[in-house]
Amino acid sequence: MILSHQINEQGFIAAVRWTEPFMLGLAAFHLCLLVFIIITRKRFSIQLYTWLALLLLVCLAQPLNHLCIRYQKVLTTQPYFTTNGLFISTVFSAPLLVMALIIVINFLVGAVGMMVVVMRGQLREQQKLKKKQQQQASGSIQTSHTKAKKTKAGCTTPNTSSDNNDKKKKTD
Repeated sequence: MILSHQINEQGFIAAVRWTEPFMLGLAAFHLCLLVFIIITRKRFSIQLYTWLALLLLVCLAQPLNHLCIRYQKVLTTQPYFTTNGLFISTVFSAPLLVMALIIVINFLVGAVGMMVVVMRGQLREQQKLKKKQQQQASGSIQTSHTKAKKTKAGCTTPNTSSDNNDKKKKTD
């Protein structure tokens, strides 16, 4: 089964005249599109519209095949286009689908990168909050220790309103 598939593949490749202007133009189209995809890989909106255009072109492959059948003598020297659409699927749609897959992989890599950035930010915020809580907790412990040391050493503590009330009651 695998051997017959390889023979059919080799027969297909050998049967096509790759130097025809139509085939060279199609190869140049695919190459330019691939370069465009690579250049715009950081631009999400352009990539999105490119991906949608690629899928639209793949969906339009059947009507395009019928159009190519009609004008086959103008386009190519060999009768490549048939009603089953094997040729257009192989040389037109398959590369477009590969490029659409490249864009999807690029989207996934970007999403993972964004998740890493968000998670790092969350961890930094959690660390800042924990550090602030520790500083507040150690600050309140230190202030209570310093108050206790001052009262033991005979230092006077600041008068509070309740202390003032107690002194007034004693004098009355």
